[in-house]
Amino acid sequence: MVNIPALSVISGKGGVGKTLISSSIVLSLAERGMRVGVIDADYSNPNLGRFLRVEGDIDVTNDRRIIPVRQGNISFFSIESVAGDRGVGMRGEDYALLTRDVLEYTEWDSDILVVDLPAAIGDEWRTVLSALDNYYLGSVIVAQPLHLETTERVIRLHKINGVPIIGIVENMVSFTCPHCGATYDLFGPSASGELAQKYDVPLLARVPIMLEIHDLIGAGKPVRLPNEVMDPIINAILAAKPRQLGFMQELKEKVKAIGIDVVTRALVSALKAINSSINIGELKRQYNVPDDVTIALVLLNDDGEPMKGRGGEPLTYNFRVVADKLVLVENPRSVDATVMIKASALINAIIGEKKLPDGTTVPYSILDAYLNGDARLIGAGAFVRGIRFYKEMLERSRPQLIDTLRSILRPIAEVLT
Repeated sequence: MVNIPALSVISGKGGVGKTLISSSIVLSLAERGMRVGVIDADYSNPNLGRFLRVEGDIDVTNDRRIIPVRQGNISFFSIESVAGDRGVGMRGEDYALLTRDVLEYTEWDSDILVVDLPAAIGDEWRTVLSALDNYYLGSVIVAQPLHLETTERVIRLHKINGVPIIGIVENMVSFTCPHCGATYDLFGPSASGELAQKYDVPLLARVPIMLEIHDLIGAGKPVRLPNEVMDPIINAILAAKPRQLGFMQELKEKVKAIGIDVVTRALVSALKAINSSINIGELKRQYNVPDDVTIALVLLNDDGEPMKGRGGEPLTYNFRVVADKLVLVENPRSVDATVMIKASALINAIIGEKKLPDGTTVPYSILDAYLNGDARLIGAGAFVRGIRFYKEMLERSRPQLIDTLRSILRPIAEVLT
């Protein structure tokens, strides 16, 4: 477990200047006298060290503790210090394991930790949240006018998971010609203000394209934005307080406490409500779901492992559309597709919303569960057919589902939050 206040710098897409923002944050914090631990977690494209102008070798002690590169107030880890100029193409789970090892087994000797994450939400981000637990200050999300829709997806994933956001930094918003003084929106008009307002997230800075950055890179000096740009960002970081992410462990224990009988009773009641409220046959034909297709529903705990039945077997329910009705099937000869979903995510998808630790709620569907990594679909064409079919099925029957399952699901939903 890492017990240092930490933040991550993340973006929805590459090429938006995330490394520049990360470097500027690290150097600004160090210049204020803070000891800053830094992880360049963009392992496939590590370049933060070149912006920071930090060089050196990583060492390992006899008791297997990692000693990062130390330069001034900065303690720095990059895969470049291990792999040199070799390409890095590990699997996603290997990146996650590497991130956890670096976080937990490094002698940071730091006041704050900055993690420069690869673009988009992946295993590294989830590992950072899990390892930092109660010390995570939040994310600084780097945006660019041309790609604000990807920024919105990142914000939404933070909101759905109850992960704090320190604020948005919109980069490359404009360019002012040094000769004529004219200003150009090279990547289109800025709209980060509207995005920040929509999701109630602070807009920390709008950063123009600056020739001074080009000059710093060319001169081989540490690369950072000027104080007038960085001060609001650094002040927001220093004002941030760790939000307890340890509720995830409590949630896992509560999911384990949900009885098999309760889950089975809820699913049987759900089938009755769905069949009585919507035309399953029409929906099946609309989404081209073939006849006699058996779909297995495997319920997972919040560690992503199958919940166990009475005999220790994975808790599995098999469904098939028979005579335009959705029915439970025992001991099917074969299974055409498998839906593996966390029990908490299934309950939230049925209710249509997810309650966050701060008491607020966000809309939540089976599609959100899939995109958030809380559900997996296995089988030929399972994503295209399955997600749309089940999302539409739950949305059409939700009023009847909630009315039928109110006495079962509402108490569970309260327990899970």
